[in-house]
Amino acid sequence: MTSRNRKYDINVAATYYEGKNSWEGRLKLNSEYLVFLAKSKQERLKKIEILISEIIEVVKKNSLGIIPNVLIVKTCNNSYTFHVYSREQVIKYIENVRNKAL
Repeated sequence: MTSRNRKYDINVAATYYEGKNSWEGRLKLNSEYLVFLAKSKQERLKKIEILISEIIEVVKKNSLGIIPNVLIVKTCNNSYTFHVYSREQVIKYIENVRNKAL
């Protein structure tokens, strides 16, 4: 799957965390996909694509106990942790897409 020809409704800065590793990049959403793309040329191969229909839960947490920017996206098989500045916008968009599908 390639994201070059896709149009995204939301495109925000984000950091993806996997264990002790982290990647800075962009979190992009459209009515079908949530996509994370690393912005560094060395890490450009770090790409995550999640079908919105596969998301079973979206969890909000605070980093350092006070900063409301952690977003955990859960699917049946995996859990993805992002630090996103505009977390509420992303959550609202995912909920709207999922509600339209029902």
